[in-house]
Amino acid sequence: MPAGYEKIRDKFISKGKDGTALPESQIAKFDIFDAPGATVPNPTFIAIGTINGPFTTPTATFTTGTLLSGSQHTFMVSSTDTVGDVSAQSNLISVTVPLAGPAAIADLKVVLN
Repeated sequence: MPAGYEKIRDKFISKGKDGTALPESQIAKFDIFDAPGATVPNPTFIAIGTINGPFTTPTATFTTGTLLSGSQHTFMVSSTDTVGDVSAQSNLISVTVPLAGPAAIADLKVVLN
């Protein structure tokens, strides 16, 4: 991955209408959203991915594409169960991608006089 870029990875748990975790057999998909450059409380989200079932556990993991060093992102997830009910949005996760250090020196030369 180029210097100055990072991937963000997080874990989400799907919950039913009563607030309990859904059995994996009832989760159809997770939709992942990002609000790049946005700040809470009113970010504007764009869809960045979907994780489709079937699932073998009631959790799923999603890794973003590369993100520019120093950029700010706010993520949220919604889930859809097997009968088509869409959950409310998840809690928001705000991240500022750490600044990258300088690139490694690749052209070092020693000159002797």
